[in-house]
Amino acid sequence: MKERELVEKLKNEMGDLLDGVKVVDIRAVVPPGGGKHPLQADLIATAIIGNKRKQLVFEVKHRGYPRELEEGIQALIKLTEPKPDLIPVLVVPFISETGRRQVRERGINYIDLSGNAYIAFDNVLIHKTSAGNEYTYKKEGINIFSDKASLLVRELIAEPEAYHTVRALAGKASVSVGWASEVLNELEDRGYLDRKPRHGCRIRRVENLLDDWTDQYTFLGKNRVRSFFINAVSIDEILDRI
Repeated sequence: MKERELVEKLKNEMGDLLDGVKVVDIRAVVPPGGGKHPLQADLIATAIIGNKRKQLVFEVKHRGYPRELEEGIQALIKLTEPKPDLIPVLVVPFISETGRRQVRERGINYIDLSGNAYIAFDNVLIHKTSAGNEYTYKKEGINIFSDKASLLVRELIAEPEAYHTVRALAGKASVSVGWASEVLNELEDRGYLDRKPRHGCRIRRVENLLDDWTDQYTFLGKNRVRSFFINAVSIDEILDRI
């Protein structure tokens, strides 16, 4: 989903997303605080809390990978520095558990359109969690968690502090240098890879990466399940029989 589509969806569903908060005005692509501010927010919503008006400033990113999260965090910090009374909110289609922690630790609120939200200011606290990801990025770039691509990911995770050349990684994973280069470029684009001239590359943000891998993994898509019955009265008895 493109960012402009996310902005429209956010505008249309603002009331549900900000459950219990009365929103009286929504403006798109405007400088916060009015005037000739050099930075623009994707959306600014005015909410009434008691007898006060509060402005929430939204930065929308089309993916919830670490690179986009960091870009969104930095944009919101710059937007709110001149006006600390603004409430910064990062919006993405889906944000993993590690990503949520990453955003909150930087003092930024978040909403994703899969049902996760954390917004805290004054006497308002909105905290929602959802187990599912309604938005996948199957058509964007290489699937770094496919069987073949994950051979490279596993090699990188096995030595997280070491730098690797493309050729050396391709050799360890028994894949072509061209394919390895494409996978590594995709990892870098998502914010999971560091490159150092004359040294090669190494993995970064492993916890975020594993979160995203878990989110995309389908057990029944990779395995067959067969049912059995064991006449036993406890877990210990079952384990003994197995």
